[in-house]
Amino acid sequence: MLRGDRFSTSLLVLLCAASGCASGADDGGFGSAGVSGISDEDSESGVASEAGEGEAESGLPDMGDGDGDGDGDESDTSDSSLPDMAATSGDDATGGFDPSMCEPGMVASGFVGGQLQCTSVDADARTAINDHCQLHLGWRDSCGACSLTPTKSGWAGGSCGLVAGTYSGCVPTLLGGVTQELIGINTGGTVDDNDKFYAGFDCRAPTAGNGMGPMCPTGQYVVGIDAMGEATCSDMATVAVAWASSSCDAYLGWIDGCANCPSTPSKWGRAGAVGCATGTGTNNSCATSTVDGRSVDLIGIATDGDVDDNDTFYLSVDCAASAPSVMSDVVEICPAGYFVTAIDMDGYLTCESAASFIADYARDSCYATLGWRDSCTACTTAPARWARSSVTGCGATSSTGARCLQHQLGGVPQWMASVGTDGDVDENDKFYAGFLCE
Repeated sequence: MLRGDRFSTSLLVLLCAASGCASGADDGGFGSAGVSGISDEDSESGVASEAGEGEAESGLPDMGDGDGDGDGDESDTSDSSLPDMAATSGDDATGGFDPSMCEPGMVASGFVGGQLQCTSVDADARTAINDHCQLHLGWRDSCGACSLTPTKSGWAGGSCGLVAGTYSGCVPTLLGGVTQELIGINTGGTVDDNDKFYAGFDCRAPTAGNGMGPMCPTGQYVVGIDAMGEATCSDMATVAVAWASSSCDAYLGWIDGCANCPSTPSKWGRAGAVGCATGTGTNNSCATSTVDGRSVDLIGIATDGDVDDNDTFYLSVDCAASAPSVMSDVVEICPAGYFVTAIDMDGYLTCESAASFIADYARDSCYATLGWRDSCTACTTAPARWARSSVTGCGATSSTGARCLQHQLGGVPQWMASVGTDGDVDENDKFYAGFLCE
């Protein structure tokens, strides 16, 4: 709801008091008795003349002593029938709101003493995305041109889960000073021109929550302030996860004859919660897998020949930027997905979409990790080669056999982690993937 008549004040009587409506001029239908409480009958009987020369009663309150009789005695409690001017000033006139505004990048986390209390949303966005979003990795043999789902697959984010596959599973590990969960997928035989690797990104919806001020519960922020100054709060997790789900895709790529090279992948595609695209390369395919009862779209990239010491794999998670969106002069409650960032003296709100705050944080601070290790059939060892990338740049790498570079995929620049394999890839190799916001 936008700005409207939130407060009303009767101005007509005050205008009469200032212009002398009781003097006998045209009063627009209000007689002198309607203002002073003195009837026409009293006026005609000489009440005014009995007040003495020069002291005729006007029918208006004495603004000097406040008792309406002009005698300077403030103890007189007679009713003047006009509002007390002092009673409509200050906080009572404005609803008790002090104009306040959050610094850029912050939203209101409470409303105390008539002023906004402001906080960055980064920490709660990080927790929400890590808890509810994940990067999927999979593999299937004998599927060069097929569009089937992987036979071995799992996912990793703030936590990790194996969907299917022997000798595959979760590997918590320390990489570049950061501890994170990785899903490790073992390739069950010789990897050649009829194998397919899979990737995807999706999020599980969190449980929505809401509360009341003055300070919002942990993880919640102000979405409304009513005329009495009571704050309504809503959780950031729902908005953060909805943004990630609608904005982020996993990109998977591969190139042959290019050992840990800086070249752009010859085959690539992408998949996220909003769909899958096969990108560039023959026999790429999209498949929909069932994970924990929900459907997850996966991009499948077929390797075109024996995977050995001159192959390179690529992985990234790309999330679209979100433009700032502001709504001003909002009454009491922000639209869905918006949070309070300012309030004026009359209690009208400025609301901003949280998507731009979340996007700014996540694009810089959420990383996809790709790894590989030889001779690791059933091991839970960390990858020997690994690299990390965010939307806006690169994280650490293992240096040997790994890179993070920007590539042009379909004309769109994309930062990607890449890892080169070393030797024949067969039943004792393991590929790793992870996703973590820091």
